[in-house]
Amino acid sequence: MVFVSAPNLCLARAALRAGASGLIYSGMSEEQLLRAISMAISGEVVLPRELLVYRRDEQRPPDLSVLSARKREILRLLIEGLSNAEIARQVWLSESAVKQNLRAIYKVLGVRNRIEVRQLPWLRAHAR
Repeated sequence: MVFVSAPNLCLARAALRAGASGLIYSGMSEEQLLRAISMAISGEVVLPRELLVYRRDEQRPPDLSVLSARKREILRLLIEGLSNAEIARQVWLSESAVKQNLRAIYKVLGVRNRIEVRQLPWLRAHAR
């Protein structure tokens, strides 16, 4: 659980990625704080209401149809755990071209790297 002075979307994202169970802030009442802590103890993610709408939107998978067939293939190989060099050999591209495609894929998925890609819970079903 992370305590902040005010609801902050960037901090909430970073905290959740780092494994925090939620975010509470100084503007919450004593009752809200106790309820939030209780919810976190029971395993629920705790976020202020004003951040929940963003969390819900982030849980929705983006439209992967905007990716070309080649990019979807590269994404599938990435999910299988192949390195950039291995992907390049499989799809007959240079490693540099694979990296360029991966940057475009990361942007669509809203992630920064392959580790974050593999942490997306909905991705395995949608990448095929």
